Amino acid sequence: MTTPQDFTTIEPKPAPIRVAIAAVVREGTDGRPEVLAAWRSRASIRGGVWEFPGGKIEPDESPADAARRETAEELGIEIEVMRSIGVTEDFDPSQPREHHVAVELMLAHSRSGDPTVADRTWRWMPLAELEDHPWPRANAALITRLRAWLAGNPIDA
Repeated sequence: MTTPQDFTTIEPKPAPIRVAIAAVVREGTDGRPEVLAAWRSRASIRGGVWEFPGGKIEPDESPADAARRETAEELGIEIEVMRSIGVTEDFDPSQPREHHVAVELMLAHSRSGDPTVADRTWRWMPLAELEDHPWPRANAALITRLRAWLAGNPIDA
């Protein structure tokens, strides 16, 4: 005979928080692609890493609209979103909140040049160097997809 203590309760994963990020690309001085990266403070959730600008998708907002809005808020630039590169999820119960995120990467170009913010560290990072730097866990697969897309398509596609 089984008793209630014989069963383990399995907590379901929370629904993911939907996030849109922008891989803002340009042709570098050497003719190879560069991607705009911003430093995420160690004090932030999933901090101490480089990140693509972006954030939570608001209700009734598309991923492209969220990427445009968040990039303007975070870095002070306007972007043109070209297409979605893909979506990946990260479930990390060790985080103090936002344990489960679904991140969509949008390929974009700056319509207004370089970031204008003075209180945020950012840089144009050569595509070939992305893996040399720390990124949020969900970004690894998205960086692979971004590389594959740019390898088969011109930057302005």
